[in-house]
Amino acid sequence: MNIILETKQLLIREIHTSDRLDMFEMDSDPLVHQYIFNNPVKEITEIDEAIRHIQNQYRTNGTGRLAVILTQSGEMIGL
Repeated sequence: MNIILETKQLLIREIHTSDRLDMFEMDSDPLVHQYIFNNPVKEITEIDEAIRHIQNQYRTNGTGRLAVILTQSGEMIGL
């Protein structure tokens, strides 16, 4: 795991394929998209494609979106 930043309460790291269900839960919620002007995803395959794209950005650009995790529970709370 490539940890970018860790505090007492948060872990910020690269996104992994194992994050797919957490990402789907967030990204399929219409309230998450209320102010970002995107449409919620409808299929888990859309998340799989997004993860492949993000991981490609890591390889190509050396950076990309990151997962924000609560250290105590391991719950993903954002990107």
